[in-house]
Amino acid sequence: MKEKSKINKIAMQSRKWITEAMLKLLAEKPYEKITITEIAYTAQLGRRTFYRNFASKEDVLDMYIKGLIDEYINLLKNEYLTIHNGAKVYFTFWSKHLDFLILMEKNNLLHLLLQRFNQYLPMIHKEVNENKIEKFNDRMLEYVLFFSAGGFWNILVKWLQDGAKETPDDMAMLIDSILSDKLIK
Repeated sequence: MKEKSKINKIAMQSRKWITEAMLKLLAEKPYEKITITEIAYTAQLGRRTFYRNFASKEDVLDMYIKGLIDEYINLLKNEYLTIHNGAKVYFTFWSKHLDFLILMEKNNLLHLLLQRFNQYLPMIHKEVNENKIEKFNDRMLEYVLFFSAGGFWNILVKWLQDGAKETPDDMAMLIDSILSDKLIK
């Protein structure tokens, strides 16, 4: 049993180094020009170690994004969610990970982030506020989740492209105004 735990810790450390290497390389060169060999070399590991842990460089990003999603869910769980608080958590979270967002945008990979978050929307909803939206059936809830996620996503991208100058609280007030019908009639 001890041996399996040791192997698991080694695999976790290898994944961490590979992920760090991938992010470092993303800052230096375009995603499509990054090779598995470069990632392994930068992580100071062999290609075989890379392939023991990941099938592709997209899998490396997927694992990192999954970790972000888990972190985001934990932040949401600790909040009393109103529109304002939810928006503030969202932008506070992304402010913390602004460097990653910038890397993803620079490499035309923001769509991967959106795809992964969309895949996890039902889980995020279930974990955070399963009982708050009772008036929708499952199909309607899915549309509501995608509609709101799309709005938040597009505002996030616009905020990012404008240099992320506004504070999370400023963005929360903006979203609160939009959703409370102060800006859209």
